[in-house]
Amino acid sequence: MNALPSVSRPFSDRAETVALCLIVVCAFVVPLPTALISICTFLFLLAWLAAGRLGERWATLHRHPQGPLCLALLTWMGVSIAWSPAPFHEALDNWWHFREYILFLLMLTVVAREPKKWERRILLGYLAGYCVSLLTSYLRWFEVIPLYDQVGEFAGFGGHTGFSLMLAITSYACIWLWRARPGLRVFWLLLMILSLFNLYFINTGRTGQVAFLALIPLIVFRWMGLPGLIAGALGAVAFAGSLYFLSPTVHYRVNNAVYQIEQYRAGNTTTSDGLRIEFWVNAVKLIRHHPILGGGSGSFAAEYEVLAAEQHMTGDHVAVNPHNEYLLMWAQYGLPGLGLFLALWLSQWRRACREAETRRYLFHGLILAMAVGDLFNSLILDNMEGHFYMLVSVALGAAWARDDRAGGR
Repeated sequence: MNALPSVSRPFSDRAETVALCLIVVCAFVVPLPTALISICTFLFLLAWLAAGRLGERWATLHRHPQGPLCLALLTWMGVSIAWSPAPFHEALDNWWHFREYILFLLMLTVVAREPKKWERRILLGYLAGYCVSLLTSYLRWFEVIPLYDQVGEFAGFGGHTGFSLMLAITSYACIWLWRARPGLRVFWLLLMILSLFNLYFINTGRTGQVAFLALIPLIVFRWMGLPGLIAGALGAVAFAGSLYFLSPTVHYRVNNAVYQIEQYRAGNTTTSDGLRIEFWVNAVKLIRHHPILGGGSGSFAAEYEVLAAEQHMTGDHVAVNPHNEYLLMWAQYGLPGLGLFLALWLSQWRRACREAETRRYLFHGLILAMAVGDLFNSLILDNMEGHFYMLVSVALGAAWARDDRAGGR
């Protein structure tokens, strides 16, 4: 008799539970090999469709502070296909590369029904996967297992850029959780030390290294108020200076960056930083051609190929994205696309200000780290980094639709 309720349970309820469990699995695998996140998100889509309740889903999105903004951004990106010089399939493929926004909306609609329950599970799922990736990185460093065969030989599974960003944000989170969750202080302290040591002494990804420095003033601000911003900024400078002398990895990366910039000024653009600067300069040239509406979805690669031919550039000099998400958004989607992209972050930041201290601290750190990282990368466009941002945003912000409705807003 006790088994009858579960047997008679509506199919849509069971499908929704599967979808929720798959979100947790997605959070677990996001720091792991990127193929796993693609498989898990596909299975989530199937479960989400099987669960139905489309009317209820739409109402949830309408209530959520980010729902209309995210839908507007995706719609504008889709509309821009109409004037893109890229072939239709390439323009559509470029739009699909921002599928994290679609998943963000779909996952919100199921997590929002029981946000407090699933928020913890999603974050714990990520933390478990992160620990696996961190352990793998140390095993590579100690030469217990083979080195990573992509960029960043000691990285976990997704290259040094994405891994460094996770190292930075998780270190930042541990600093706060050490204070907010005293029962697990030993764990948070150990994880923070291992993460920060890996970030600055093992990992070669400068994105996470710079992002954590930017987070230091925010950390001190949460403890000291406005004076903490100045103290935190000075502390970040002192911390960076110390690392330059203490960490061979940081010392080499800084000196190498200075050398490559000097080479660029001398006319040698074949270095990695020289290429990046070249991409930025040429991206601005493309923006000047259509500063208002942009070139359309997928236009950057198509137009850059023409620009490269005019400048007699080949090989690595031909870019498919400028390694700067702001320039990419402006070049392809114009001021409306860039404005909606920034408005989404601003909306999350402002809404997080009304949250409890821990959630506010974590959400603000996520947004600031992504904003800094996007100066040097196209993080939303990248598979690991984009899914990481999306999943943490869902975990921390899914309750907003229910909370705002309950508050009469």
